[in-house]
Amino acid sequence: MAEGSKGQAFLDKFAEVSAKVGNQIHLRTLRDAFATIMPLYILAGLAVLVSQVVMPLVLTGEMLTNAQVWG
Repeated sequence: MAEGSKGQAFLDKFAEVSAKVGNQIHLRTLRDAFATIMPLYILAGLAVLVSQVVMPLVLTGEMLTNAQVWG
């Protein structure tokens, strides 16, 4: 049982330190900024996917070149 209490004590101490680090204002600001901009990263990735994978299947030649400029 002593091993289990050591593990629990470690987890309690780790949770305490994590809470202190998580409450730092500059780290919270960075976390919130990344969470806010994440949908834009996802949309940009989807736009590249459509531009480089789907459009070549549908369009050819000059139309493909013109469409990929906008993509």
